[in-house]
Amino acid sequence: MLSFVQNFFTPKANPIGIDFGSETLRMAQVRRVGNDFRLIAAASADIPSHARHDPAGRLQFLCDAVRELMSSGGFVGRQAILSLPAHAMFIQ
Repeated sequence: MLSFVQNFFTPKANPIGIDFGSETLRMAQVRRVGNDFRLIAAASADIPSHARHDPAGRLQFLCDAVRELMSSGGFVGRQAILSLPAHAMFIQ
């Protein structure tokens, strides 16, 4: 019961920004403090050269790296905003 009350009054975490770049995976999360935003968590991982041109290897690396960075980077919450590389986008 106490955890329910604590969760009810705890402010919601802002989404985690995830940038699936062509060479680097970047993650960041901010918190609003008054009129400013403060960085509360950040992490990055370089995408190995062998996975950069292999779609299946790249996807596997990104999945593993996101899990690892989420647990070790001090991120709060599970909502995310994604940024995809240009080669993964198609605009009609």
